[in-house]
Amino acid sequence: MSRIITHEKCDCCKKEYKNFYISFGHPDHDITWKWKCDKCWYINERLIKVWKVPDDLGWINLKDLEEG
Repeated sequence: MSRIITHEKCDCCKKEYKNFYISFGHPDHDITWKWKCDKCWYINERLIKVWKVPDDLGWINLKDLEEG
C-alpha cells in the first residue's frame, strides 16, 4: 500500500517539519529513508516498512452500482 509522510521531527534537536508531502508509492521491500535537519544537520533515518495489500479489499465495481 502507498506510504505517505506529512509530518516529521528531528531526533536530535526536535525541530518539527509540517505541511509537506512525501509519497513512497507502493514499495515491495522495506526502505530506509534518510533526511538531514536544516537546523542542526543531523541525519535522521526512518524505516519505511512494506504494507502488504490484502488479496480481497472488498472493492465495489462501479458497473454494479449503476445496475442496482
